[in-house]
Amino acid sequence: MNSRWSTAAAVVLAAIFGLASLAKLADPAGFAFQLEDFGVPPGASWPAAWVIALSELTLAAGLLAPRHRRRSATIASVALIAFAVVMSLHHGENIECGCFGSALATRLTTTHIAADLFLSASAFVVALKAPAPIGHRV
Repeated sequence: MNSRWSTAAAVVLAAIFGLASLAKLADPAGFAFQLEDFGVPPGASWPAAWVIALSELTLAAGLLAPRHRRRSATIASVALIAFAVVMSLHHGENIECGCFGSALATRLTTTHIAADLFLSASAFVVALKAPAPIGHRV
């Protein structure tokens, strides 16, 4: 993957994380209820909703900044694997995926898990192809 494709992939990933974050921030209470369906205790679902949404927004910004792209893509790859694992533990249950909060609520399917794994692999490739931060050797 050349640098143009890597940059394009980083922009697409940033758009996905940014949209997901903004959708969750538009209705944090709705997203908190979705987290409870995944087993997050009610007392922790509200703070978890904010932490996840703000983390996704931070990752989106980091993916757009060449200086932070490698680290952000690595974290995004790990986060997407974690999301896929959590969703796979609840596969078959009649719950909403929570990917875009309550704004685009859809039932959890294997397609969501596959999409997260594909996006994780894409983020991993972006991390491999991103330039090392200035002052760091690879």
